[in-house]
Amino acid sequence: MVQFDPSWVSNSSKQHLVPNTYLKAWSDNNVDVYYIDKNESKIDFSKEEFQRKTRRLTTIKEFYSRNIYSEFFENNDLEEIFKPLTSQKYSVVFEKEKIESVKKLRELFHQFNEWSIYDSNQILISEEQKQVLKEDIKKVRIRNIEEAWNQMFEDKWPTTRDAILQAVQANLGAERISAVKREELIRFMVAIEWRTYPPQQTLLKTFDELASLEFLSFLHEHVEEEEEKYLPMYSTHGEYFLHNITLKYFLAYFQNKGPMYDEYITMFNNMDIELLIPEAGFEFITSDNPVRMFTNSNNELEYIFPITPVLACAIRKNSRNQDVSKYWITTYPKEKVFIYNDNIRKSCYKGYVLKQPDLKVYFK
Repeated sequence: MVQFDPSWVSNSSKQHLVPNTYLKAWSDNNVDVYYIDKNESKIDFSKEEFQRKTRRLTTIKEFYSRNIYSEFFENNDLEEIFKPLTSQKYSVVFEKEKIESVKKLRELFHQFNEWSIYDSNQILISEEQKQVLKEDIKKVRIRNIEEAWNQMFEDKWPTTRDAILQAVQANLGAERISAVKREELIRFMVAIEWRTYPPQQTLLKTFDELASLEFLSFLHEHVEEEEEKYLPMYSTHGEYFLHNITLKYFLAYFQNKGPMYDEYITMFNNMDIELLIPEAGFEFITSDNPVRMFTNSNNELEYIFPITPVLACAIRKNSRNQDVSKYWITTYPKEKVFIYNDNIRKSCYKGYVLKQPDLKVYFK
């Protein structure tokens, strides 16, 4: 597996919650899919709004980026963020004290307008220069998370997906097959579960419990400063804090630690993967939140995840003989395909995805 490099840089400001490399399995042209709003009651595929559109499903500007308003920073983040200031050899004085630490500069950034900033000749810079500098600092983005998604997961997904498909097709009728690319499948699935919206269920539940405590009631307060609202779906301090925790967990996952990695290890060591093939003439859907985690009828944790329209999986602690070197293979009759698709549709955030403009292929 590719090792995470914190110095990675991405030029992409438009960042995907559900990667296009995953959605391409539901596309005929490697670009577009049929995206259906979950609240739509009457679907007419001849109408423009039901035509193939991917971008509105997956892209949020700077969703994985860190900036001056982020609530945690990795090593060297602040050095990068304050380069517009330090590269000019400016010095900052606040309340008669020279501020030399970038950490302290971050703590005081909300009082930037009260700073006195001097150039290398110890001449006070103009107010106009000062405001240009402020905007330059605000524009800096740390995008190593976005690049890590690409190099560690997305670039490898087509190979993983195709290897599993080929193994299934080469062993039609078999009850079990070799678990090719098992590690890659689970790692990718955990990444998708945590990076889509809304936040991962266990994390969200824990956060809600904390936010209900009286001394943390400020988490429900709205962010008042417009410039600090850098993501459109968030408005409260708590929402931004939860998002920042998630980014921190992403970085830990890339380095094989933290709660995401713990979840991966639990699945890898203790759970079976059952690959599901739909009855001929029927297909699986996916959505903007394609991994569903729930408690099954045996009161055990289970995950479902569509891999392609003709292959999905269920991951659970199986009552049969466990063998992590094998996949179970099950052909789903249309009735079970419909139930599976209903589960994916119900767990979507805003909408779900079809490959064909024909609901009869997916739902009862």
